[in-house]
Amino acid sequence: MPQVFRFFSCNKKMENITRDISALKEGYLWFSRIKDFNDPFEGEYLNRFIFRQPSEIKDKECALLWQDVPDIQKIENNYDRKLLVMRSIESSFLTTFSEFVDESRICCFNQDGAVNAINNKLMWGHYGNGLRGMVLEFEAGELVNSINSLNNQLIQWGEIDYFSSNKVDALTLLTNCKNDPKNGLHTVLLKKCKEWFYENELRLISKNLQRTAYSHKCIKSITIGQKMGKDNREEILAILGALKLTEKLQVATICKETFNIKIKSYDGSLFYQDEMIL
Repeated sequence: MPQVFRFFSCNKKMENITRDISALKEGYLWFSRIKDFNDPFEGEYLNRFIFRQPSEIKDKECALLWQDVPDIQKIENNYDRKLLVMRSIESSFLTTFSEFVDESRICCFNQDGAVNAINNKLMWGHYGNGLRGMVLEFEAGELVNSINSLNNQLIQWGEIDYFSSNKVDALTLLTNCKNDPKNGLHTVLLKKCKEWFYENELRLISKNLQRTAYSHKCIKSITIGQKMGKDNREEILAILGALKLTEKLQVATICKETFNIKIKSYDGSLFYQDEMIL
């Protein structure tokens, strides 16, 4: 599995410490409902399932699913069998899927693409609070194994499919679930409009699990933005010192020659009070 990066804004206070820095200290990630995401179109396709007509269904597709339909063997006509299968799917599918979505909690990560995630200006702008936040780097496989072990739950995961249409064929989805459990209902939670392609996103999906523990051993690097305030920097340094992770700390800086983001080893001289050095 790939290296993944989780951006944090570090701007929401909980008593005297930001929520994101508290989560780093305590070793947990927050999994959210899909309806709470920033993309206004997230999940809209859930109401756009296509239910085919019997004449559009292949015999192989129908045979895979009709075993779950009561009294199907009593019907001899192939067209009528397909009609009964589709009626059964349509009557139960939306309820089942709606319940699945309501129970699902998601944590979003980014991967390297055309631009390395940690050097991505848009990611720092949209999710890293304009270089005032931080990024945690994980190896996805180690992280998933750690979460599974500490939370007594098998986490599903997958890369986002960026697409231009919001149509989802219900029969194809169910057939895929039957053929390969890994290609299950959760795959519909892995679809976003193509405009979000720059994020190169990977998602972890849990069932009703929001505050999700992980081992600090999974952290490969911690990158803080050059504009992060002094209080937050000092809090993070203290946490990493206690966890013996200080050597993994680095800084995302603005390179004035190229106007790109450059990653440097941590050095207090990169910061001046709460202003960045240009």
